Amino acid sequence: MNKLKKEITEAALGPIEVIAHDKAIGRYTFPQSFIGFAGHFPEYPVLPAYVQVLTVLTVIEEWKGGHLQLASVEKAKFHIELRPDQEIVIECRKLEAKGKTAIQANLTIAEGLAAVFLINIKQ
Repeated sequence: MNKLKKEITEAALGPIEVIAHDKAIGRYTFPQSFIGFAGHFPEYPVLPAYVQVLTVLTVIEEWKGGHLQLASVEKAKFHIELRPDQEIVIECRKLEAKGKTAIQANLTIAEGLAAVFLINIKQ
């Protein structure tokens, strides 16, 4: 496990909550010292989109019980900057359409919906 993935795992506020076969929720808080903030941006740390996607992938892997390989990210919209020490709620919902499966991820903080995107996993 690389250092970034390890620190993401350590930022979890507990195990994920599986709501049903098609929905799981994870909660995270990234401290100021989190490696993902390094260089993005000096004096104004913001959680990079890549780290947000990797955190969602971490939730999905815990939910599905193993390592997964990202195929693509679609329909990404980032509405609110994610900053140190905010509680981030990640809701993942399995979607099926036209014979394909994707995971819709919603990242929410106290101020509202921070990001939403679809994750496609290599089969």
